[in-house]
Amino acid sequence: MGTGELMGLWQRTTRLLNLRNVHCLGRRNDMPELYRAVDAMLLPTLGENQSLATLEAMASGLPVVTTPIPAQKEVIRHGKAGLLIPPRPSALAYALQNLPKQLGEEARTYVLAHHTLEASAKQLSKTLEEI
Repeated sequence: MGTGELMGLWQRTTRLLNLRNVHCLGRRNDMPELYRAVDAMLLPTLGENQSLATLEAMASGLPVVTTPIPAQKEVIRHGKAGLLIPPRPSALAYALQNLPKQLGEEARTYVLAHHTLEASAKQLSKTLEEI
């Protein structure tokens, strides 16, 4: 977990629940190294805008397990670049334990094809021309 207005709440919650495998790392400048140190990314969100963390994980070749909210559905093709799983702990745990091996490679390929600076500039140009 990073920083923000809920940081203190998350720290207290992890202590209260004695969650020894949850670490609040705060703001980090070494995200590429952290992404290389893990096998997958779990983001069980109930609502947010497009997640930079999701795109970073995908660009790092990590499979992403997340919930099927609209913003995540825009970047995760279920079974291709990640998994869209209902926000139930048992379902999320099962998905993490049974990740298809090719998801990380497909996630990276997708991000490199659709979320580069060049691709974003082309999409913006196209949108502006339509307006």
